[in-house]
Amino acid sequence: MRFLRGFAGGLSVDGILNTRTHAHHWREFSKHELVRYFSLLSPDFRPSKVKVIRDYYLVQGTGLKKLAARAAESIPVLRPNLHLEIDLHTKEHGIVIEPGW
Repeated sequence: MRFLRGFAGGLSVDGILNTRTHAHHWREFSKHELVRYFSLLSPDFRPSKVKVIRDYYLVQGTGLKKLAARAAESIPVLRPNLHLEIDLHTKEHGIVIEPGW
């Protein structure tokens, strides 16, 4: 259900920050989830560029695989690459979230 609302299919950002893990997999999050992730970590983090970009590697082969790749490239939300830049203008608050574990 989360996927249909524009979120990733796995754990929510709030859920993963309160769950002991050893690594967060960025590809599992949507664009607005990553912005939320950094805002929960610290109000000092400011997203300056957030965009979904085209894949620069052409799909090899012919037929259905190539057609599916072209269709995905034409719909921004289905593009495989997310570009996110976070600015840190001042360091006033630091990391504010307390892990739930």
